[in-house]
Amino acid sequence: MRNLVISLTIIFGWLPGLALALFALFWLKEIWLNSTDFSFITVLVLLWGLGGLLGFWALSSVAIGIKLNFFLRFVFLIVGVLAAILAEVVFFAEGLMFASENTGASMLLLLILNGPILCGLTHIYYHYCYMKQTA
Repeated sequence: MRNLVISLTIIFGWLPGLALALFALFWLKEIWLNSTDFSFITVLVLLWGLGGLLGFWALSSVAIGIKLNFFLRFVFLIVGVLAAILAEVVFFAEGLMFASENTGASMLLLLILNGPILCGLTHIYYHYCYMKQTA
């Protein structure tokens, strides 16, 4: 059962999360290099991108075995899921999700956003149950 959960996490969570992490790294670099003033919005976007990267780090720890403290992984999973949910809310609020006539691209975007969210929520639940059991 554990191998099945890890395999599904790699396929539906880690691979789409890798695309999101590369996207976040690109935009963090662009914001850092091209921002003349660090306004409140700029700082929030930087924190949002860093939260997504921390979530990807935690998902990598779960999926491929990167060594990370248990409690730190739990916190990073929560931060990453919140960052991904915020990304999905922004996409829906801006009308970017289904704006094009290409429904294939919209479905791919849904997979890229919802896969890491569902896998992250699953592992947050597993971590919570484990912490509750050991306490």
